[in-house]
Amino acid sequence: MKDFISKVLKIFTLPLRLLILLSVLSFGSLIYIFVNGLEQSVFAYVDYLLSAYTLTALCLFCVKTLPDTIKNVKEKANSNKLVYEYTHNESLKTKSTIYISFVINLAYIIINAFSAFYYETAWFMIFSVYYAIIAVMRFIISRFVHFHGQNDSMYSQLKIARACSVIMLTLNLTLTASVLMMLYQGRGFEQRGILIYVIALYTFYSTINAAVDVIKYRKLNKPVISISTMIKLAEALVSMLLLETSMLAQFGVDTTLEFKRLMISLTGGGIAVVITFMSIYMFVKCNYQLKHIKK
Repeated sequence: MKDFISKVLKIFTLPLRLLILLSVLSFGSLIYIFVNGLEQSVFAYVDYLLSAYTLTALCLFCVKTLPDTIKNVKEKANSNKLVYEYTHNESLKTKSTIYISFVINLAYIIINAFSAFYYETAWFMIFSVYYAIIAVMRFIISRFVHFHGQNDSMYSQLKIARACSVIMLTLNLTLTASVLMMLYQGRGFEQRGILIYVIALYTFYSTINAAVDVIKYRKLNKPVISISTMIKLAEALVSMLLLETSMLAQFGVDTTLEFKRLMISLTGGGIAVVITFMSIYMFVKCNYQLKHIKK
């Protein structure tokens, strides 16, 4: 059995140069096939087999080489004092994440506001307001962390977290407005082309990242980090709603409008419930602790 497995693995073991060549060839061929509508041709089926073989070989190559490569990169990176300080300083990493997220939110606000005026639609303005609310919360947190750090008094952290939990509730206003526009004006169901894959990639990344942070910091008794994690999760959830509308537009051509409305209603309602629960939970928790803590 071991000999059989080793022989099979040898079939999919390729030199790096050949693997790169096959990857470029198969990927380019797939683009050509889809662009020209040749999905049912003999050439397409040959390319499907080549792509499957290349993908399998690529996965095997990654399994064999990535762990050692990542280890070597980390060792070389940690030899640098600045990189070592960043990777081993949890406070610095948290600050950097908050600042970067705040800058990205500002970019989203500007892009959506510009799109709202350029396309003369309130659709983008709604999301500009949505990101503005998130930016306000992240600005409050970043200012607090900048001047006080994460190790400031629990009383101050609880007050900041409580304030942000109240602001987070207003996210449901923009969420409701966007869902209503999807349901009754058909906004969000426009074809997005290849952009849908970018949206999907960002959504999966933000959702996984938020879930990892929730698990990672669940036992850490730092309200500022807890509320920051909840904000990140709320942002990821709304990205899932946008991805769903994009997928319904791209792949649900034969789907009835009633089904689309049902799916959007269920997803939007579920996200609103989660955001409301997180906000109320954080508010009640902070309020309770504030009554039993000294300044």
